[in-house]
Amino acid sequence: MEYKRQYRDLPDEVKQKISASTKGRAKSYDHKQHIRQGMKKYWSSVI
Repeated sequence: MEYKRQYRDLPDEVKQKISASTKGRAKSYDHKQHIRQGMKKYWSSVI
């Protein structure tokens, strides 16, 4: 399956605004678990 857009080209100003708005926001337990699983998968393939 091929998607139309592989990445988004955003101006740096927009990226800074998005970053500022999401700083300090707490992550849910489920989200933390998904991050954890992804990092474990990544590091198991690197080592």
